[in-house]
Amino acid sequence: MKRLGKAIGVTVVGMLMLAAAANAAPARDSVVGSGLATTYFNQPLNFSATSNPAGRNAQGTFDNGYYAGTVTCLNVTGPTPGGGVAAVVGGVVTSTANAPFWNFPVGTGVLFAVIDYGTFPPNVFADRFAQVSIPQPATTQDCRANITLPAYSFVNGNITVTDAK
Repeated sequence: MKRLGKAIGVTVVGMLMLAAAANAAPARDSVVGSGLATTYFNQPLNFSATSNPAGRNAQGTFDNGYYAGTVTCLNVTGPTPGGGVAAVVGGVVTSTANAPFWNFPVGTGVLFAVIDYGTFPPNVFADRFAQVSIPQPATTQDCRANITLPAYSFVNGNITVTDAK
C-alpha cells in the first residue's frame, strides 16, 4: 500500500511538471526599448516587437516621434562582426505627427534595421538603426531583405534584441 501511495504521488508530481511546461510561454524573438538617436532632429525611437523564432506572427508597435505604427514582421539576423545582435523590424504607419520636412503617410510600409551592442556605456558602440520606407506594409519577405548597416547611433536609451533561435 505504501508503494502504491508513492507511485501515485510521483505520478501526480510528474503530471503537474508536464502541465507547467506545456503552459510555459513559447520562446519569442524580440526588439524592445527606446532611445534618442543622432538623426538630424535627435529623433526618439521606441520599439516593442515580438515574433516566433521563425519570424512569423510578429506583433507590436513602433514610434519615432514623427510617425507610429504596428509591427508586421521581425527578423533577428544574429551576431554582427562588431559584437552586436542585429534585427530587421517591419511594419505599417498608422499615424503621423510633427514631421519636420518629410512624412510617411498612413499605410506606408517601413523597415528598421537595428543593432544591439548592449548597454552604452560601458560598451564601445552605441546601439544603431536605419529606417527606410516601402510602398506597402512590410511582409515577412521584406524583413528578410539585406538592409545597409544602420546609420544612426543612439545618444541615450537602449534597444535590446533577443534571438530565441
